[in-house]
Amino acid sequence: MPLGLRAMGWPRRTAGLAVALVAIAAPATASAAPTWLAPTKLSAEGSTADEVQVAADAQGDDLAVWRRFDTKAGQYVIEASSRPAGTGPWLAAVPITDGKEEVFAPQVAMDAHGDAVVAWVGNDGNYTIQAAQRAGLSGAFSKAVQLKNLGPMKVVDQRPDLAMNSRGDTVAAWLQYNGATAIVESASKPAGGSWGADETISSEAEEMSAPEVGIDATGGATALWEQVVEAKLRATVSARSGSGKWAAPAAISPLTEAAANLPQLAVNAAGDAVAVWEHFYGSEGQENVEVASRIGPTGSWSKASVLTKLEAPKGEPGPHAVAIDAHGDAVAVWSRITESTNEIIEAAVGKGGAWQVPEVLTSGLHKGGEITPQVAVDESGDAVVVIEQIIAGKEQIEAITGNAVLGGWGKPKLISAAGESAHEPQIALDAQGNAAAVWTREDGKGASIAEAAGYDASGPQLGGLSIPSAGAIGQTLSFSVSPLDAWSNLGTTTWSFGDGASATGTAVTHAYAAGGAFTVTVTGTDVLGNRTSTTGVVAIALPPGHSTPFKPPAVRPRISSAFLTHTHFRVSGEPTAVSARKRAPLGTAFRFTLNEAASLRVTIERSVGGLRSGRRCLAPSAKLRRHHAKRCQRTVAVGALSRAKQPSGAGMLAFSGRIGKKPLSPGAYKAVLGATAQGLASAPVTLALTIVR
Repeated sequence: MPLGLRAMGWPRRTAGLAVALVAIAAPATASAAPTWLAPTKLSAEGSTADEVQVAADAQGDDLAVWRRFDTKAGQYVIEASSRPAGTGPWLAAVPITDGKEEVFAPQVAMDAHGDAVVAWVGNDGNYTIQAAQRAGLSGAFSKAVQLKNLGPMKVVDQRPDLAMNSRGDTVAAWLQYNGATAIVESASKPAGGSWGADETISSEAEEMSAPEVGIDATGGATALWEQVVEAKLRATVSARSGSGKWAAPAAISPLTEAAANLPQLAVNAAGDAVAVWEHFYGSEGQENVEVASRIGPTGSWSKASVLTKLEAPKGEPGPHAVAIDAHGDAVAVWSRITESTNEIIEAAVGKGGAWQVPEVLTSGLHKGGEITPQVAVDESGDAVVVIEQIIAGKEQIEAITGNAVLGGWGKPKLISAAGESAHEPQIALDAQGNAAAVWTREDGKGASIAEAAGYDASGPQLGGLSIPSAGAIGQTLSFSVSPLDAWSNLGTTTWSFGDGASATGTAVTHAYAAGGAFTVTVTGTDVLGNRTSTTGVVAIALPPGHSTPFKPPAVRPRISSAFLTHTHFRVSGEPTAVSARKRAPLGTAFRFTLNEAASLRVTIERSVGGLRSGRRCLAPSAKLRRHHAKRCQRTVAVGALSRAKQPSGAGMLAFSGRIGKKPLSPGAYKAVLGATAQGLASAPVTLALTIVR
């Protein structure tokens, strides 16, 4: 790819939102029937809308921005539409600009509470970077503030990038052209404050790309761009603390090769960062997707590693995107043109800086073209990729779901209306994995419309939970919760009081007939079947003068939502890790949820041949063979994994296919999961697995 190819022609990723959640009681568990909802129009018909972008806050409020040609003004205007979390529709579009000047490249970001900032490029004879802000979902956008007057530009290769953390600190970055050269500049705004003066954060260079920018929970910022370093194009970064100055820029792509094109950046609330770029090998005429990462805001960037394999006969990778979750697990996605000129979409997941082998998500896309997949992840690593796909000769929008920890990508799902041409999708996720996807759709009359579709991936959020901490025998206690579902109508809300009694409703009462500590579980369900549960404990005192010391009753542990990340896998070269501090090695991992803290044991069993003795199937012996005993199959334990202290909530236990250092031979096995707490054992849960060569 030539060094002069710029980023402006490729739709950009939507920056992930870093949010911090506070548990009300025990960690919530969810059982989901994820569903894409029908698309809806955002902009008015009859005029052209394009460059649509979207952002989401922690609880699922969404905000889309785009530009639309206003025939009355004879100019484009930037518009926005909001959708409060719940079952209501997208609200009517509102203008942010007045149509008195040329505008393009709008960008949008939201904090955890729905405050928003929109930035764009304006042109009233001079090009400018402008921004407007809104307080809360019901607030109006402020009058535009000019962040920088860029002056006249003959060639516009420009867009601002924008990032906002959960409390509302905001950072923007853009290019400033100075004739044949350019620099990267930035401006910041603290939560509730005003924009500061612009700062230059790069050296001057002839070749540069529009910068990417990210922000952590403390306001620390990271910027990434491509720049000529030592006569070669490099992926270049700079960072600053929340109140500090930008550090001197440094190249993170290799200095021994030809070029690093179009770097993309993702930063989470902890300051972990990951960067991907397209590495052009001039001597081979091919490209690879490469990645580097950083742990924490002050960590050093890792050495660049290759995600794709250089395969000259099989084509080369193209546009790419990256996203990162709250724990530093990441997803990189890109398109690749094959030898047959078909374009396929590939993805790789990175756990703790170790990247897995890429997976093909879909094939048979454009012939000879390049498209840009987009990706977003929530706090726990649930990921959604959106792409353009040619179906029946028309470009339509599809979505693919997966996970930054587990991979396990699903099949592409058509989310735009069948038979209608749609382009340039963008995606944003809330903290629970619910998504808003946006794109532009051709109306068949020479114009285009901004559209959106929702992805309901989780049960209701159980806010406002009220569970009494204590009570007395026979006392009527009140329990309440305020469920909110991001996309669907609410279903039932049920309560289990821990003593065998239950109730239905968002506000209920209950009186206990005995003393002790009882675990109360509330479960919210929506009409799609998505379910969320959380728990609390109420202590019921014994009557006055009762001589028996208070002893909370033991709660039987329960294992739920158990599955294997891979049911077929090869034995890893490392011994199985049983420490909670170590990430899962190659092989597989048990995923599960415990209602109570308990000791956990996983027994690995295998079916082997035996000989019948009465009703029992025994190991073959000389005596049984002499009596010509019938053959049978018996189950034997070949080893076990255990963890003495497994906390309640979602958990993971790594399994490399080895018991200690001894590898299991290829074949089919069963894993029996059991938990024990306070002398009580859970019901066993059995999972099937197969070890292959």
